[in-house]
Amino acid sequence: MALYSSWLLNKGAIPNSNYHIDSYSLLFDLMSPLYSIIGESFYSVFVYRLFFLIVLALIFSQCYKILRTFFSIRVAFFSVFLLATSPAMYIRGIDLRPDPIISLIWLLVFSILFLSKKHDLKRMFFVGGVIGLAMLFKFKAAIIGIAPAVYLISTLIDRRSIISPLFLGSVIISGIVFSHVLFFIFFGEENFKIYFETSLNLFLSSLTKEIVNDINFINPFLKYILKNPVYFFLVLFGFILFLFKIKKIDLQLKILIFSFVGTAFASVYFNPQYYSYNLTVFYPLMIFFVAFSIQEILNFKKEHDQFFGSFLMVVIALVTLIFMIGYPIKNSLTQQRTLHNFIQNNLDEDDAVFAFEGVGLYRPSTYHWRSSIIMMSNYYEGQYSIWEEISKVAPVLIVESYRIPKWLLEREEKSLYDHYVNIAPFLLTLGMSTSEGRNFNLLKTGLYRIENSLSKTCVVNDRSIVSGEVVLLERGDHDIQVAEGICTISWAFSKSEISPLLEYNGKNAYLLHP
Repeated sequence: MALYSSWLLNKGAIPNSNYHIDSYSLLFDLMSPLYSIIGESFYSVFVYRLFFLIVLALIFSQCYKILRTFFSIRVAFFSVFLLATSPAMYIRGIDLRPDPIISLIWLLVFSILFLSKKHDLKRMFFVGGVIGLAMLFKFKAAIIGIAPAVYLISTLIDRRSIISPLFLGSVIISGIVFSHVLFFIFFGEENFKIYFETSLNLFLSSLTKEIVNDINFINPFLKYILKNPVYFFLVLFGFILFLFKIKKIDLQLKILIFSFVGTAFASVYFNPQYYSYNLTVFYPLMIFFVAFSIQEILNFKKEHDQFFGSFLMVVIALVTLIFMIGYPIKNSLTQQRTLHNFIQNNLDEDDAVFAFEGVGLYRPSTYHWRSSIIMMSNYYEGQYSIWEEISKVAPVLIVESYRIPKWLLEREEKSLYDHYVNIAPFLLTLGMSTSEGRNFNLLKTGLYRIENSLSKTCVVNDRSIVSGEVVLLERGDHDIQVAEGICTISWAFSKSEISPLLEYNGKNAYLLHP
């Protein structure tokens, strides 16, 4: 989605004018100019991922800095190591999404509010500024407001005066406003309007509309626990240790942990569509519990062997590395690269491709090529028709996924498969297939290959056509008669070009479930 959104912006497309968006992220505007340098290469994704690797490194650095305030070097190191090698971070952390950036900003806010020795007005204004920045990347980042709220309450209790907390709170709010003013100045009134309207609509919709979704917050957790349970079990064990030792724990640490946990669970509870990539925000906020577990393990001694705990910790670290190494061995982007090359080599620049949420296709698509599950109710209520948009632009290719055809209304799913046929796993092209005579409709004028499953002739518009022959067919209604076998009409792609796409028979090859 990020690649395609940024590409559209680079091409001069205007959100909610040339294409629909229901949520705004500053990330796409920042990514957009790079396309003028790197072009429409498949490897552009790796250029952007390099930036996210830097963001992840900063997240781990910030976590280490926070932990070192309360724990030893070994505890802090192993805790951050296990965070870095948890699948949620190294798999979803390099998704081109704003969540890792938000996670970094949240950690920075925690560090300034609860660990900094100075809390002058400049620092409070800066806190507000970065919170505002996080909201521009993703409006839901406003959840971090829990941190300054806890800080101001603790200040109220400590100073026993409401004036100071109210004043500091107003400075933080001023920082938030200031960051939005800067956004208005540098990115323009139109972008600010889109940000404001989409954020408001998404917020109101999440409160008032029934979400048609087969995903809940439990599924992403289970999925990544099964990939590597080490980090999760250390969180649970550390939480139990925390409860047993809570009376002995320093007050500053307790306040910080409560702020971490409150923000983490608020990020789940107030998120109406919790996906796996949201774990990149949740996991770092659980790192204190991992640190408690590691501290206990390192302090464990067996038969006066003071190094047993360290040995056990090294074993745990090696196990996580084995899990981590296994992922790139089992998974690759080969099929995505094959699809990209196929599109680049076989479709003209103005040939449309439809993939719900986009796969970095660098081709035109429908107006509603993306939609969050929250806003899909607009489609189900009849405010727009996905099929009508498809029939209007006539995509030469449609990419099947967990969204298509599952998210379509039954009548629109039928219309889709009346006008498109499979040419490879998860790939549809213009055409039709039938074992009996009938009328059919083509959405686009072009060359079509006509094939018969028994290598017999097919009669199209009263013309007998040998199986495998390529003919020019106009957009509109046609007639076909079938004496034997199944006749299939499909956009006449080269067989040799399609062949690499047929080699893959995995699940959801191009658009993975979030």
